[in-house]
Amino acid sequence: ARSERLAAVGAVSAGLAHELRNPLAGIQMACIKLQRALGDSDQSERLQAVVAELKRLNRLLGDRVDAARHAPEPLTAVNLKGTVEEFLSLVRYQVPEGLRLTAQIPDDLVCRLPEGGLRQALLNLTLNAAQSIDGNDGEVTIDAVRDGQSVVLSVTDTGPGFPPELLTVGVRPFASGRIGGTGLGLAMVRRFTEDINAELVLSNREPQGARVALRLPCPEATCTGPDGVRRDA
Repeated sequence: ARSERLAAVGAVSAGLAHELRNPLAGIQMACIKLQRALGDSDQSERLQAVVAELKRLNRLLGDRVDAARHAPEPLTAVNLKGTVEEFLSLVRYQVPEGLRLTAQIPDDLVCRLPEGGLRQALLNLTLNAAQSIDGNDGEVTIDAVRDGQSVVLSVTDTGPGFPPELLTVGVRPFASGRIGGTGLGLAMVRRFTEDINAELVLSNREPQGARVALRLPCPEATCTGPDGVRRDA
């Protein structure tokens, strides 16, 4: 029965994704034309970031349709530092102005991962962390360290921390400890980790704050390609 319900939800989400792709494509083309009309300017650079995010959304929606057809997102060599810094430059527009967003990731940390799924997981975790902080005075940090054949990618914040029930029972769809929350953000992150045989760990920090750690599979890279990106042997 649970499998049938999940299949029904998947079919609905795939249909919704299909319908959203057309208007998003129109918005993307309008932004590209406006960017060309503006030429070299600060506004043009901002529109470039908007276009990049619209392209990512289109890829994400395409991935939802593929997921309904059981076609997994392909793995690519992802430089975690570059991906996270690019991601943070876009997400800054979605959080309070005074909230500090920082990253602490080694320059040469490269893993083969589904990049779209990783960015979506980071978006859910970062926005959840930002929304948990009351007001503008706070910080969200993304860091990554290698641990053997894995990389531990963590998102920490200075908010009130996770409710004890969430840490005891675990992540459940539609169960949120925040007023107005849907409870789907963490559920989507959990699904992402399950799909790539990763691990999701929630914890609270002292004296306050929350930490979400993703233990991602990442065998040691031993060679560097002509573009300077280290590849798995």
